[in-house]
Amino acid sequence: MKRKLLVAVGLGGLLYVGLTYFGLAPGMRRQASVIPQAVDLSGSPTGDVAVSAGSVTAVPLPSAKPAALRSPAVRVLVWAWNAQIGFLFSVGGPATTEGSLMAKRGVNIKVERQDDVEKMKASQVQFANALAEGAAHPGVGHHFVIIMGDGAAQYIAAVNKAVEPLGSEYRAEVVGAVGYSRGEDGCWGPAEWRDSPESMKGGAIAAYLRDGDWNLCQYKLANDGIKNNPDETTWDPDAMNWFAAADYLKAVEMYVTGYCEERSVVRNGKITNESKHRICVQGVATWTPGDVNLAKQKGGLVRLISTKENAYQMPAVLIGIRAWNLKNSKTVENLVAAALEGGDQVKHVEAALSKAGQISYNVYADQNAAYWVRYYRGVTERDKTGVPVQLGGATTMNLADNLVLFGLTEGAGGLRASLFKASYEGFGNVVKQQYPTLFPSFPPVEEAVNTQFLQALGSTMQAGEAELASFTPDSGPIAAESVVAKRNWSIQFQTGRADFTPAAQVTLENLYNQLLIGG
Repeated sequence: MKRKLLVAVGLGGLLYVGLTYFGLAPGMRRQASVIPQAVDLSGSPTGDVAVSAGSVTAVPLPSAKPAALRSPAVRVLVWAWNAQIGFLFSVGGPATTEGSLMAKRGVNIKVERQDDVEKMKASQVQFANALAEGAAHPGVGHHFVIIMGDGAAQYIAAVNKAVEPLGSEYRAEVVGAVGYSRGEDGCWGPAEWRDSPESMKGGAIAAYLRDGDWNLCQYKLANDGIKNNPDETTWDPDAMNWFAAADYLKAVEMYVTGYCEERSVVRNGKITNESKHRICVQGVATWTPGDVNLAKQKGGLVRLISTKENAYQMPAVLIGIRAWNLKNSKTVENLVAAALEGGDQVKHVEAALSKAGQISYNVYADQNAAYWVRYYRGVTERDKTGVPVQLGGATTMNLADNLVLFGLTEGAGGLRASLFKASYEGFGNVVKQQYPTLFPSFPPVEEAVNTQFLQALGSTMQAGEAELASFTPDSGPIAAESVVAKRNWSIQFQTGRADFTPAAQVTLENLYNQLLIGG
């Protein structure tokens, strides 16, 4: 009997140690759910970003025949994402084609779809290691990726940590942007969450965590004063909870198939003795074609917030490895120039947009050419339940748009006062707040962006006309479906003085950044 008791105690001890190791023992402390850092989108939803009619001269369309270029291939990984459609037009296909803008500038591009961000990171780390070993033009890994600019802080921080032993010259850096998401990226949930924010408590969303569309949901939670539970293994009835998806399409698949889990209940950062037997996916963070799949295959959700409202949040940024960029500066300059010329063509020339749709299909091997054109423009369609929902929406960028984004226009103040800084640091700080152990820091914007290529182009090519936000005064009340959130802020002065308190300075800077992002 004594031996059985000892065995039972021993097994119980092992069980507790195991549960403690994984943080599941009752009473164990976890990071408490908190409201994401305060943001403000309420000032921007009524503003539309105007596309100038411009005076762009149409160029001949690229052929489907691969270009005969002797220069080493520059390999680029991309998601299936309409924000980069101008870049794809400049390439002409999965590789640089004859008559394309890249071919005219002698840039031998090979572009490949990769929806898994972790594989993107691993590929760029592999490329950096090959560079450090002495390869001038590595045959492994990828020179560039195109990702969401508002997710660049965590992406660059992760790559830089992996290549740190190689030296700071092998760090990742942004060299330009090729487009904006303008609606296709969104945080989706039941209409009840939109109409009654308190109902979001205890909800659960599937997403690729700590990236652009997750960011949109964090903005929504912050504006409505709802806590976020950063632990995707537990359930907090007083916060929004998460299902970690491998990518944005799998997040939709989890909702469509009705994925559910049993989880331990956490309250105020402490694991309780309770279990929630059925936590199911109620919302999704995704983009096209994810939003279209969601609407057509199941429906029942609405866009709570998207990049249509937050117009400057999500540029599609081109990220490369600094050591290679500097040694091949003319190639990088020509690559960026061709991509931005492609953006101007797709933005203003109907035939170029149509061709870009076909090229998108060729690169993504998904849907058809008309599909990518349709959802690039953005449409309202009825979902499977018959409810009208907004789907898609993106735009391309030219040089002028880049100069505005990175604060390079006359009197704009440079990177430290730029739209990109507001998005990059604002979202980086949200991730750092929610995941302080996993994401303790990220590079300042001056280290994360190399503007030398854009500055060089500013004196050698036509910038075009930038898209700028426009507002219609006295346009009447905002429609209910267009209100992102309502919230009050406390901005205090020093006692007896006309000076702001330190806390008020922080609040005002956050408001400034988020109003910039919203446009």
